Amino acid sequence: MFNFEEVKATNPNQITPRKWNWEIKLSPEQSKRRFQIVQETVGKNGPESTFSQVLFTEKDLQKNLGDIVHFKLHTGDENPTVNMNKKGNVGLGVSFSRVGGGYGSSSWIVLPGKIVKSAVREQRFLAKGELILISFETVDSVGNKYTTDLKLAESR
Repeated sequence: MFNFEEVKATNPNQITPRKWNWEIKLSPEQSKRRFQIVQETVGKNGPESTFSQVLFTEKDLQKNLGDIVHFKLHTGDENPTVNMNKKGNVGLGVSFSRVGGGYGSSSWIVLPGKIVKSAVREQRFLAKGELILISFETVDSVGNKYTTDLKLAESR
């Protein structure tokens, strides 16, 4: 199951819904594998070629191995946090909740510059162990370009 909702006018005083909202439930067969939610940034012409970070771990997604992976994920702010971790970075809050598991957490998508374009992917299934949720194109202060994907990825 893959549900997506885009909210045009969000309320900054509420945690959910944000601009981009997903509910994802994997099949029992898929849930036998381990997954995590990751951010992967690839430089198109900058000094940093690739950067990845795990936002939510396997333990966040499944209390016990074999549990059905079923969660809600929310991100997107009208006014992202500037200078996140270092000058020039942009931060988007992201919140996660496991459906039926009584667990929630939050983290940050840290982008290496201002957002030029964001695109929600039309992919509605796992391909090569990944489900890309959204992509961001960013440019840093000296003109280097980056693409950042937020995705559900099978653990390696």
